[in-house]
Amino acid sequence: MQRYGTFTDAEGKFIINGLPAGHYSFLLDRVGFVSSPSNTRTEANLQPGDKAGNFKLKLTPTGTIIGRVLDADGQPMEGVTVSTELGGNINHSTSTDDRGMFRIGGLRPGKVRVRAQPVSLQFPPEIRTDGTVEAHHSPTYYPSALDAKSAVRVEVGPATEITGVDIRMIRTPVIRVSGKVIGIPPGVKNTFLSMNPRGGAPVKPDGSFEMWRVDPGKYTLTVQVNQDGLQGRFASAPTPLEVGESDVENVQIQVLPVGDLKGQVIFEDEEARKPPSTGQRRGPPPVRRVLLRGSPYQSSPNAELGDDGMFTLKQLAAGIYRVSISSGPVYIKSMTLGPSSFDGGRLDLTSGVPDAPLILHVASSTGMISGVVRDDKGPAAGVHVAIAEESLERGLTQSAETQEDGSYSFSKIAPGKYRLFLYDDADSEEFSMSLERFDEIAEKIEVHDRESVTKDLKHK
Repeated sequence: MQRYGTFTDAEGKFIINGLPAGHYSFLLDRVGFVSSPSNTRTEANLQPGDKAGNFKLKLTPTGTIIGRVLDADGQPMEGVTVSTELGGNINHSTSTDDRGMFRIGGLRPGKVRVRAQPVSLQFPPEIRTDGTVEAHHSPTYYPSALDAKSAVRVEVGPATEITGVDIRMIRTPVIRVSGKVIGIPPGVKNTFLSMNPRGGAPVKPDGSFEMWRVDPGKYTLTVQVNQDGLQGRFASAPTPLEVGESDVENVQIQVLPVGDLKGQVIFEDEEARKPPSTGQRRGPPPVRRVLLRGSPYQSSPNAELGDDGMFTLKQLAAGIYRVSISSGPVYIKSMTLGPSSFDGGRLDLTSGVPDAPLILHVASSTGMISGVVRDDKGPAAGVHVAIAEESLERGLTQSAETQEDGSYSFSKIAPGKYRLFLYDDADSEEFSMSLERFDEIAEKIEVHDRESVTKDLKHK
């Protein structure tokens, strides 16, 4: 992608000459300011000979968070990593000094979570002769929470310095997770167990494993065989694990061979059969594909759909997948896998990939959801409304803003259970990245085949 740029003068004016025809987006960069402009006119379409001007681009100053990290007894902790999180992703981090103080600058205005994580090595607890117990602190969110949902978000404003963000660490026992991996091919010596979102351990030749200092929380365990000649040919299905405040023992994980899964799509109506539109783009329509979405910690295979409706999903690992068809408002109405038949697009392959064909019955999405959003003053315009499947596995299905009369609508909705969300501009970035964090503000709704549902919402 070709980029063009220049510097502004003392009055903030700029000129960029010699641009070929095309579509352009602006990006501003200055230390101490957000890199993207906060106004709406940030794009330009240029034809040969065009001159575009009068662009007014605005830089937004960044903010700062200052605070301390204290242990469970209220004493300052040095060398603790402190991070700001947006949608579960770290965007800035630093370390505490000898007074437990930290300062994180360069923050984009908005709401963030602040998390402190002490250094923790996967060793058994210290054996002490004086009868004392080793103090172990788990990663802790501001002000003193083990999980993100219980954390208090800090709102950062432009050119503001937020002080007093003190985190009191939570002391937890030194926890051990142990178990065995079964089904490893004979002679394999290089097998690793991953514990997502963080951690892992090598698997011993007899299949046993152990991990020390595992913090309380929810994890997903996966196993990969990494030995030459077998790499990518054997893997486990993602295994959920919840850790409390005591050891977890006798965890069993099955390694299975990966395989190819062949199948066919049968369209239930003519609307579903229609090839997807190219819109304003010239050329052939996009290729339809069968998409599988599993755990975030495993690959999401896909396969091209042939003119005869046949497809082959290659190198498919064991797991639970959500099946969909790319391009077009369609959904999986039902599936058959060998002698088994079931509704919806949930495909359970935790026992491995069978030789039987997968038959997908696909129908067009024709449901509709509409309503009015009101606040204390009446119909609310310009409010963000979003819809997602109840499981939240696929993220947002659609999003919109309310009209002047507070109305909103979503069309071409597949049958199923959904959640409706209202959110503010300050939450928009985190919302798009992590719907689970906003689950408590969701309204539940169900849509049946070819049904129009009305749902009015209250904006607080």
